[in-house]
Amino acid sequence: MLTSLWLTDEFNQQFQEYLNQLNPMISAIFSMSTEQLKSTQGAREEVMKLFYILRGIMRGLHSKDHFALFFDWFYPDYFSHVVEGALNAFFEDDEVTVVVLKFLTEMVFSRNNRLRFDTWTINGLIVFKETAKYLTQLLKLYECLKAKTIKPKGQGGDLY
Repeated sequence: MLTSLWLTDEFNQQFQEYLNQLNPMISAIFSMSTEQLKSTQGAREEVMKLFYILRGIMRGLHSKDHFALFFDWFYPDYFSHVVEGALNAFFEDDEVTVVVLKFLTEMVFSRNNRLRFDTWTINGLIVFKETAKYLTQLLKLYECLKAKTIKPKGQGGDLY
């Protein structure tokens, strides 16, 4: 809701200030190493809170211009640092992983054509590339990409 209010024409210049309020939170959380982040009391909740906030901001971005304002702030300074830091520290924690994945889903979801994949715009390509990179790494961590061998019928491994 706040994002929608800040993105009216008279407040576009102040939207950057609105986003910069997250800088201390991001710096405090992700200045720690992965091990410190895992073991610090309340860090897990702060990471989840940050991704809830970021996802809420994303939901309020209804045009490609508004998305570009957010994306210019978030990438390259924070995107890989925040997503990679959260997934590296908490990939075994399903709740944190789901919150991060929901944020990435909102990021790639082209609500009102705010993100264009059909044309060669750089933001769409970057979001696709970065999201695919993290999903691939996450799937490798979960060992979902291992080929499962299924014995054909009649060789002790009947499927039906």
